[in-house]
Amino acid sequence: MRQPWPVRDQPPNCPHHTPERSMSGSSSGSCDTQSGFTLLEVMIAMSILAIVLVAAYQSQSQSIAMSTNARFITTASLLAQGKMVEIESQTPANMISSDGDFGEYFPGWHWKVEIADSGGRYMKKVVLTITDEPMGTNNTYRVILYRMVPR
Repeated sequence: MRQPWPVRDQPPNCPHHTPERSMSGSSSGSCDTQSGFTLLEVMIAMSILAIVLVAAYQSQSQSIAMSTNARFITTASLLAQGKMVEIESQTPANMISSDGDFGEYFPGWHWKVEIADSGGRYMKKVVLTITDEPMGTNNTYRVILYRMVPR
C-alpha cells in the first residue's frame, strides 16, 4: 500500500500539506517542524516595549507635574485675591507690613504683605506673597499692587 505523501515531503500536520499536493509533487508553502521566536526577535520586541514604556512614563510624569502646578496657581490666585480685598478695604493709616497663614482650611499656605513707598508722592507699593510650604519648589505666588494714598 502506497502512502498518500512521500516520506521526504512535509508531515501531515503541516497546514500547507494536502494529499493532492503531495501526489502532484508541488508544494507552495513550507512548514518547519520547530516553532517559536528566535532570540533576536524577542530582543527586538523587548526593546520596542521598553521604548514605549519609557515614553508613557515620561508623559504620565509630565501630566502629574502640570496638574500640580495648575492646582497651585489656581489656589494661590484665589487666596491672593481674597487677601488683596482685605488690604484694599483697610484705611491707608492701617496698612502695615505683616504675615500669617490661611488657617485650618489651607494648611501649609502662608501670606506675607510688604508695604513700601513707591517713590511717588501719593503711591504705596503693596507686595503680597503667597507660599505653599508643602509643595517645596516653585511654591511662591507674588502680586504687586500700587495703591493711591491721600495725604
